[in-house]
Amino acid sequence: MKFFLQTNLRKRKFLEDVMMKNDFATRENKENVPVYIAAKIMGVSEQFVRVGLQSGSLPFGAAVKISGSRYAYYISPQKFEDFTGVAYENTGN
Repeated sequence: MKFFLQTNLRKRKFLEDVMMKNDFATRENKENVPVYIAAKIMGVSEQFVRVGLQSGSLPFGAAVKISGSRYAYYISPQKFEDFTGVAYENTGN
């Protein structure tokens, strides 16, 4: 059991490091469609998008549990466009 817990902690730490270094969790990422924008374009709630990504029901991104009940979300701009027919282009920085 101890090994299992240590392995899970290492995986979580790794995922947190990857997500933060690649800035996937922020709204300013140029390689990611933010959840709030995806929801607005689709005409659904942000929670709908989050749960859809967590369950694998929405094929354009992923949700990674990083700790406790916290998730980080990644939405591929290309897959989102293929799914919705709407192109997302970040106009920030």
